[in-house]
Amino acid sequence: MSLRRLAVHLVLLSPVVAMAGTAPKAPPEVFVDEGACPFECCTYGAWTTRALVRAFASADPDATLVATLPANSRVEALGGHVRTRGVPFVVTRAQADYRPGERLIVYTYLGEGIFRTWREGRWEEADLGFSLHGGTPGERCEASADCFGHLERTLVSTWWVQVRLPDGRLAWVDGHAGFDGQDACG
Repeated sequence: MSLRRLAVHLVLLSPVVAMAGTAPKAPPEVFVDEGACPFECCTYGAWTTRALVRAFASADPDATLVATLPANSRVEALGGHVRTRGVPFVVTRAQADYRPGERLIVYTYLGEGIFRTWREGRWEEADLGFSLHGGTPGERCEASADCFGHLERTLVSTWWVQVRLPDGRLAWVDGHAGFDGQDACG
């Protein structure tokens, strides 16, 4: 093979060789789950404040305060995102295709025990056999016959929602600040 043909082959093969040697991307430390609504029956749309709610220029509690909404203020929740610092879930007994000792990273709680997780270099939605509500995640899981592992620490997330204020301006609110209309089930 001529030197020129060899050089062309090496140039064409170099991206393939580089990709083959690349390890799976690491899970993010903090995941911003765009569009997430973090509980069963969660819905965006017409919401009403139950108490005083602060509205900000951006999805940050240190952002400029643009409005303070009294109780019974109506807003339109347009969408949002959940920010979660990943927490390892350690598998303690075999379950489906999970192996004891395996670790996955848990992010957004989606409701009914389902979480968005990072496992072996890819995103999955997984039923981890427990719910965030009614006790700490570890305690709830340990009390359940369906439990096959545990979180290393409590999962903490923030939920920011973009709303249209009564005067038409757009702002961001903490989705957990206290609203009626968020739960399509009741």
